[in-house]
Order: sequence, then C-alpha cells, then structure tokens
Amino acid sequence: MTNQDPDRDKRLADIERRIEQMQARQNQEEKKADKTGLPAGVGAIMGRVATELVAGVIVGAFIGWMLDKWLETSPLFLVLMFFSWRNGRHAECLAYVFRPRSRGRVFR
Repeated sequence: MTNQDPDRDKRLADIERRIEQMQARQNQEEKKADKTGLPAGVGAIMGRVATELVAGVIVGAFIGWMLDKWLETSPLFLVLMFFSWRNGRHAECLAYVFRPRSRGRVFR
C-alpha cells in the first residue's frame, strides 16, 4: 500500500484551505446580513411587495367599481374598496417584510 500518489497530501491540504476560505466568506456574508436585518434575497422580496401593493389597489378599485355599477351607487364602493383593499395589502406586506425567516430561504 505504499504506491499512493506523492502529491496527495498537497492536494488534500489545498482542498482543506479552500474549504476554510469559503466557510469564512460565508460566515462574513451571514454576519453582514444579520446587521441589516434583511435577508439575502431582498430584491425578490421588494419586487413581491411592490407587485402586491399595486395589485391590491387595482383589485380593490375594480371590485368597488363593479359594486357601484351593480348597486347604482357611484363612487361610494369604489372609494371604500379602494382604501380598504389598499390598507389591507399594506398591512399584509408589512407583516411579510418583517416576518422572521430562516437563513437561506426567501419565500415560504
């Protein structure tokens, strides 16, 4: 069993050194993310929040418009649904943004 590769120890030491460097870099990134309080995928979260806020306003206005058309009560339900849906979506988005997350996961 003495016919092992003579460079084996050097290669193993190099691999161990690279693994340690990667782990140190990952630990630094985790510490940096912990300081800001935001997860790594903050762009995806902000995109989702923006989309839900716009969709909430549009859906609320549409439902209000349809109720006004059906009940012949022009702008009453349009205004009510616009603000109620908008406020509901804002509250849900704030809860989504500030909800604790496990590391490495952006969405549920």
